[in-house]
Amino acid sequence: MWTYDTEGRLIAVSLPDDFPAEFRKEDYGLPRARVETYKGAIFATLNDAAPPLLDYLAELTGGLDRVLGDGALRFLGSIKVIFRANWKLYVENIYDGYHVTALHTGFQVVRLRSHGGERLVPNYERNGHLWGRSKSTPVNELTPALRDMSLFDTRTKPTTDHNMMVVFPSGVVTDYFDTIQLRYVIPLELSRTQIEFAFFGRTTDTEEALWHRVRQGPEVLGPAGAITLEDAAALERVQLSATARGENVVLKGTAKRFPPYRHVDEAPIRHFYHAYRRLLGFPAPDTQKADGR
Repeated sequence: MWTYDTEGRLIAVSLPDDFPAEFRKEDYGLPRARVETYKGAIFATLNDAAPPLLDYLAELTGGLDRVLGDGALRFLGSIKVIFRANWKLYVENIYDGYHVTALHTGFQVVRLRSHGGERLVPNYERNGHLWGRSKSTPVNELTPALRDMSLFDTRTKPTTDHNMMVVFPSGVVTDYFDTIQLRYVIPLELSRTQIEFAFFGRTTDTEEALWHRVRQGPEVLGPAGAITLEDAAALERVQLSATARGENVVLKGTAKRFPPYRHVDEAPIRHFYHAYRRLLGFPAPDTQKADGR
């Protein structure tokens, strides 16, 4: 067993007499992470060549400003869940705007897309982030479709604006209904991924508002919530079919290099994989092909 101090220095090893004379503990410290913060969120990297945080976040700072505000958040708790699917499928699910109304009946209830929305995806040459904005119909304007419509109530803000962001490649920030949430996507193996859901309130929330957030967060976006449970069922089926033979054709959003991004095409997913290929050093695909092959 090797023991390190809080600065990452190696301070002790088991059976030190068995090591060669030239072994020096100071040569085996842990890599030092570069740490920066934005709006109270802490970012760390082990990549010495990584750009400064603000350069990396680029246009995404607009979305983070909306959700994180001045950083005065109150941690309410976290939940962990394991998906039997590759981590990229989970992240792809966030970029995939057109799955929402097809899969999530709860969002259909509040007509999440009824007032339109936009996918604010930077161009392909930037960092791969995503910022999606949408609106829903206020609950008090809906004919009750559920016995308890409070699941989708918005008590802590006057609007029904919703924000969904991906900090490329695997961080998710959401502000849906009254749920402020950070998700950490942690690959465990090829077909297993752990998601940690961290829930937050604001320091200005009343006690009633905080309890509303505590209830609504897990019920909407927790591992057994109205949304995440449906995602898990779909993604695990996609993972099972990943080795199936057949045509691999993308039909929408492929004809242009920089198409107008919409909720209902596959351009945001292509944006994610373009950045992923670039990060791993794969050759860039021919984005001008209209057949998507």
